[in-house]
Amino acid sequence: MTDKLTPVSIAGLDAIIFDLGGVLLKLNYHATVSELSKLFEQDVAGLYAQAKQNAVFDEFERGEIDSPTFHKRLIGLLPQRSDEFARRLVDTDLGLAIDAAWNKMLLDIPVETLELLRRLKGSLRIFLLSNTNHTHLEQLLSDYAQQHLMQHGPLHDHFHAAYYSHLMGQRKPEARIYQRVLDEQGLEPSRTLFIDDNQENLAGAQTLGIKTLHHPTNHSLVQRFL
Repeated sequence: MTDKLTPVSIAGLDAIIFDLGGVLLKLNYHATVSELSKLFEQDVAGLYAQAKQNAVFDEFERGEIDSPTFHKRLIGLLPQRSDEFARRLVDTDLGLAIDAAWNKMLLDIPVETLELLRRLKGSLRIFLLSNTNHTHLEQLLSDYAQQHLMQHGPLHDHFHAAYYSHLMGQRKPEARIYQRVLDEQGLEPSRTLFIDDNQENLAGAQTLGIKTLHHPTNHSLVQRFL
């Protein structure tokens, strides 16, 4: 049974900025860890936990490195193995296998969430602000097209604008990424709500006077707006 979350009051708001993964899009980080562990023939749970702070992930999310470079840098974080294992890692198909494992964490955007966004867009300005990368966004849009396009229309139709870190050269919780959204959209921080499942990202927005709400990862968003 899902715990009841504090409802959101939209009184006094002009806009809501939503995080993507963990708020709108369901995620399963363990699935990616499991697939990478199989691929690299070792348990990468600890490595992945450490690597989340590694510069390579920040650079990938800012679009500063491309997918092949990300693959090489990721492999470089692994402990050295046998020469045979090293030769397998340079196989031309390895990049596709890494991408497939990396995308395993992406699940689905529930239909009820899409319906909520469409309803909110009728009275508020609705935006998306996501730390992501080329590989994830390409897979997300492909999955969405297969699952929801016919019935619910294009994903980006649910927002007045969508912002992705790797296309902006900036990432949360850097203050400049929030400031860019505010400036481009003419938003007043005190009348704008930012919803994220990462407390650090919320803190970054708070430095600019943006209202914030922490939403537990993968919990239903709809009950917030009943």
